[in-house]
Formats: sequence, structure tokens, C-alpha cells
Amino acid sequence: MKFIKLAKKNKELRPKAFNAFYGREIEKKIRERYSVSDELAILRQRDSKPEEFEAYNAYAEACKEAVKAEIEAEGI
Repeated sequence: MKFIKLAKKNKELRPKAFNAFYGREIEKKIRERYSVSDELAILRQRDSKPEEFEAYNAYAEACKEAVKAEIEAEGI
């Protein structure tokens, strides 16, 4: 994670770039399982296929937690 190395060196970088970095890392993890097209279809059909949406949503939340844990482990 290039951002982590930069943030350790430059504390002013943290607030400016953290949200963008965090979002990109979450998106990378989500893309490991779901394409953009898949994600849009699931979101569009969330009322007609609630089980599929719940599985997607649980995975997305797990991705967020995993990225947070990686960042915290690096001491950022």
C-alpha cells in the first residue's frame, strides 16, 4: 500500500488523501468478487432478490473492515 508508506513520512497527507485511498482499496476488494455490472444489477434488484443483495452487502462491509484493519495494522 503505497499510501501507507507516504502517510508515515508526511502526516499532512493523511487528511487530504485518506478518503480517496480508503475508497480505492475497498473497491479493489469488492472487484475481486463482483464486477461493476454485477454490482449495479444487484443494487437495482435489491427488492426482488433480497438474499443476493444481503450477500453482496455483507461482502462489501467485510471489505471495509478488512481495509480498516490493514490500515490500523500499519499504524496509520
